[in-house]
Amino acid sequence: MNPRERDALLFIAKVEYRRHTIKIVRRGNQIKLLIHRPDSPLATEMVADVLTNYEKALQDARHLIDRLVDGGEGR
Repeated sequence: MNPRERDALLFIAKVEYRRHTIKIVRRGNQIKLLIHRPDSPLATEMVADVLTNYEKALQDARHLIDRLVDGGEGR
């Protein structure tokens, strides 16, 4: 495996939560959750963690969306 293949950003999944889209990607042992507001093609927020903390990172992303929506920023 050459170094470029190890650095590739790999798409894992897409999750919908409170009209926001969470795209989950992986690079090496790092996981990144890119948060897209409703009807936005670009991510405006991101949660990152190590791959073994996948569930906690997803929970953190959902809490971030809750704060955005409840604070009126996600409408």
